[in-house]
Amino acid sequence: MGLIKNNIEGDAHGAAEALERAWKLAPHDPDVLSMLGSFLADLGRNDEAVARYAEAARLDPRSVLVARRYADALVDQRCFAEADSVASSGLRVAADNSELVGHVLTALRQERQHVEPNQLIAALAGFIWLDDSLEALALRLPPAAYADDKSVGFLSLATVQWNAGLYDAARANGDSARMLLTALVARDPDSFFPHYALALADAVTGRRAEALAEAERVRAIYRPEPGSRAWTTYINLLAQIELLSGNATAAVAWVDTLLQLPGPTTVASLKLDPTYAPLRADPRFQELLARD
Repeated sequence: MGLIKNNIEGDAHGAAEALERAWKLAPHDPDVLSMLGSFLADLGRNDEAVARYAEAARLDPRSVLVARRYADALVDQRCFAEADSVASSGLRVAADNSELVGHVLTALRQERQHVEPNQLIAALAGFIWLDDSLEALALRLPPAAYADDKSVGFLSLATVQWNAGLYDAARANGDSARMLLTALVARDPDSFFPHYALALADAVTGRRAEALAEAERVRAIYRPEPGSRAWTTYINLLAQIELLSGNATAAVAWVDTLLQLPGPTTVASLKLDPTYAPLRADPRFQELLARD
């Protein structure tokens, strides 16, 4: 419980130190190693994080949790072939684990037959579909198919609609999410996720100033370390806010920053991800794409 409390309070340093002490006492415990890897990644100690995950995977090669965390870290480091290998190994143990499936597109193609379409859609939430039939199905699904939480369901469907170019429909569902999230933030003002989701809902409905204010609250709660995975998450939020609210200049600048941070954003992903379709004609965005 103490480690959980540290994480909630944003004390990743304290959590990592506690887990490093636990690792010395139990050097062959894969759970300790993988948890340590998670906090080291939050602190931007990415090489150490990957090493801890690798050791945990060696000790417990059938752990789906370890495989998921390890693959996630490798994707952040843009080690896509290695991430595919780790994710595929995990899928041999749990072929219906949608989080593992979502890490690597190669694994998606290999294991798609094991995953229910609705489950796959909920995991992808409109990034890159394997074929047009999945997108068509996703657009027909109600918000409840994406998540039990109504606000998450509305926001996920808004994302799918935005990526399909259905901007008016996306704004309508974003507004439904926003009303629910505003109430959630009022009830739990110190919780990270409601502020993060509300920032996106504000942005998709054109409320840029409110979205940026929520992003600042996210930063204050999350306290991300520059250069860490958490920092990438924060910068990605800023990029999405500017993109969704139509500020192309700022959006391109933040995307440029993302390309220099650990995480899955690459020139190749920018070419494929439909989220960035509104920027495709922008000369500054085209310069980013030309770096490949």
